Amino acid sequence: MTLFECDNGDGLVLKLMDYGATIVAVECPDGHGQRDNICLGFETLDSYLNRHPFFGSTVGRYCNRIAQGRFALDGNSYQLATNDTPNHLHGGNVGYDQFVWNAETIENRDAVGVRFEHASADGDEGFPGSLQVAATYTVNIENELRIEFTAQSDAATPLNLTNHAYWNLGGQAAGSILEHRLELNCDHRFMV
Repeated sequence: MTLFECDNGDGLVLKLMDYGATIVAVECPDGHGQRDNICLGFETLDSYLNRHPFFGSTVGRYCNRIAQGRFALDGNSYQLATNDTPNHLHGGNVGYDQFVWNAETIENRDAVGVRFEHASADGDEGFPGSLQVAATYTVNIENELRIEFTAQSDAATPLNLTNHAYWNLGGQAAGSILEHRLELNCDHRFMV
């Protein structure tokens, strides 16, 4: 397994590993110039290798729950692994968070990062269709963290990829996030 460190040259450092295409740390300066990790995670690889709450991992083939692990598509019924009894959760017993992904570093004038790729076979955890997945993580000169997912399948299949990072904008040791404020620059929002 490989740990990648992506430094945008302006104080923002993104640390990623190919196991689970996982964000290990996002270090950035606060208002006083002190750099801290704002993405919750573990100090050791062993902690990531044991089951955990998907800290920073790329989750799929389907993030969230599928009730009873069942769905119908194009006239066919499918039964998935039910790893969150009685439901299917975040890709099943062996989701994308438990694979070592192929990795390629990205470095250009405006951004640095890593593109991870994973091949999921037809029938993987019960899902139809072979799927080629890519997860690209970059930090740029505008101090933005960008995450982009792409996938291509040879058959109709449910797909809902995400990164499962937990954030504390005050830093890992800052305590509760209950006083955090979030601003969404969007026309619509959906609350569940």
